[in-house]
Amino acid sequence: MRDQQHKTAARRRPGDSTVERTIPVRQLLGGAGSVQLEHGGDVYRLRITRNGKLILTK
Repeated sequence: MRDQQHKTAARRRPGDSTVERTIPVRQLLGGAGSVQLEHGGDVYRLRITRNGKLILTK
């Protein structure tokens, strides 16, 4: 299987002037199993489970 270059895709939602971006999870995590995200002064953890599911916890 060929390696694919992951690119951030941008698309507009119907009736909305904001642009929705799609970021591959592998790109977001940078090869790690989890990443910490800061939002509104709080820190959240996004991780991939052994079954390949995503879990976001505060």
